[in-house]
Amino acid sequence: MLENLPLQRIGERIFRILLARTGRQSRGQKKIINLSVQLVPKGKKKNQRKNKNIMSTTNQTNPSGRMTVDDIMQRDLQFRYMLLSRLQSDCEYYLNHGNRHPKCLWAGNEAEQIEFMTRLYDSFKDDEKPEWLTMDKIIEYSKEMIPFKE
Repeated sequence: MLENLPLQRIGERIFRILLARTGRQSRGQKKIINLSVQLVPKGKKKNQRKNKNIMSTTNQTNPSGRMTVDDIMQRDLQFRYMLLSRLQSDCEYYLNHGNRHPKCLWAGNEAEQIEFMTRLYDSFKDDEKPEWLTMDKIIEYSKEMIPFKE
């Protein structure tokens, strides 16, 4: 019945119905009226939330609260590409504007950051490897970020 009416007319009709109901109350009683109009059928929002594939790293962590390399390797190709890009961006920020502070790295420290990047890069097949990052660049990040002790 209400599906074919414009939103304004639906609101007016609901308002008139609620106004008529409140007019029948005895004097002195106050009733709170909710005039909101729900456009989504009941249960549809729940179904939409269930069907979304959320790429979140907070849901899959080890007991210390961090994702492990094995957890990451089990994720899909798109997630791994996105994470590798994020790790590269963190390295660029760390070296250029981050004052070399490990808190700006996704992994939390330099050695783990490079390990994650190396393992992620190696997890791609030869024809899937990203064109925007090479193993040589990861090794270069390693040399710049991790001080070698002689």
